[in-house]
Amino acid sequence: MSNIKKYTFLLLACLLISITVFAQEEEENNDQGNEILQKLVFGGNVGGGYANGWNINLSPTIGYKVTNTTIAGVGFNYIYSDFNNPYFSANRTTYTTTGGRLFIQQLLFQNLYAQAEYEYLDYSLKVRSRGDGRVIDEITGQAPGLLLGGGYTTSFGYGLGMNIEVLYNVLYKEGISPYPSPLIIRGGLMYGF
Repeated sequence: MSNIKKYTFLLLACLLISITVFAQEEEENNDQGNEILQKLVFGGNVGGGYANGWNINLSPTIGYKVTNTTIAGVGFNYIYSDFNNPYFSANRTTYTTTGGRLFIQQLLFQNLYAQAEYEYLDYSLKVRSRGDGRVIDEITGQAPGLLLGGGYTTSFGYGLGMNIEVLYNVLYKEGISPYPSPLIIRGGLMYGF
């Protein structure tokens, strides 16, 4: 089974288990079921750009408000980068990362929160010849990550919000991790917040 299929299956299994639990509770009490659905939080980030090659980042998440100040959830990461460096190489570099993550956020005060996240990523780096597209070099691997840190969130109203967070990967290993450093800064949108 390919890694993308494996992570898709894992994410769908988690969602199916969650939906099954929600459905069983909804049968017991319909009002309680509506309350459970209202505790779901959807979010993530989408990024992209072009700079001598395409860069795409998709990271959807789904969370559940365990309490009024705690959200636990799952997510999926997909990063694709295709780069031509006109100054240093006659080759083209393609980088792909896929994986899943589990996270928990704890509201500390006002709009500041602490976050702990475990992720497991598969990555592939391919260097291709520009002339014939032949793969010259390929590096593949897996990288677990334990990200700790915090962030700031704000609400636009109507259940929409935005967050920015700074996390530190305590399992970072240079040359193995797909990130350029252990410090990760990211932001995104949320619904159901």
